[in-house]
Parts: sequence; structure tokens; C-alpha cells
Amino acid sequence: ALPPAISAASISSLEYIKKHSEIRNRITNYAKNVYKQLTKMGFKLTKSNTPLVSVIFNSSEETFLATKLLYDNGVYVVPFIPPSVPKKSPRIRLTFNAYLQDEDIEKTIQAFECVRKAVLNV
Repeated sequence: ALPPAISAASISSLEYIKKHSEIRNRITNYAKNVYKQLTKMGFKLTKSNTPLVSVIFNSSEETFLATKLLYDNGVYVVPFIPPSVPKKSPRIRLTFNAYLQDEDIEKTIQAFECVRKAVLNV
């Protein structure tokens, strides 16, 4: 059983989320915008109805190179390689939260431009 304080905090959080749909909408819009921009750049993405965008690469090496390039450009992502994902679809996942600003999203898109040039050779 959860301690009463954890239960109360969870209930309070859910009530806050219900009252502030603009936060949820902003997060969803960030994910949709990045999905759209990365698709235009030629990245292969997985479909999602959540504020999570997975970018698929051809190899673990490409995935690690993309992860490093993004990190060097101020964007932290987590690589997922086999066996935690299917062998032919290593990926990085982007998650969006309420603390992000429009500038952060633009910075992310610009960082992916570097990845596009280095990894996709486009």
C-alpha cells in the first residue's frame, strides 16, 4: 500500500492536470511540431499518440552518432538499441514536458539538422 502522503500528492497532481489542460496541449503541440519537422527532414519516425517521438536509425552506430551530435548541440536524448528494441530499428526517443519553451523546441530542430547532414548524408 502507498503511504498516505504519496496518495494525496498523486490525487492533487491529477486534479491539477484536469484544471490546466493548456499544459497538456502545449506538450502535445511540441511533440506534433517536432514530428512534422523531422519528417520533413527525412527521418524515419514511429507513430505515437503520446508526447514521445522515436527516431529510427539503420544501425546502433548511427544511433550513437546521432545521440552524440544531439548532446554536443545541447539536446539530451536516450539511445535504444537491440535487444531493448527490434534488431532492425535502433532509435532515440524524445520526450516533451511542461518545462520546455519554444526556444528549446527550435534548438532541438536545429540540432537534428546537424544529425541529418552527418547521419542521413542529405
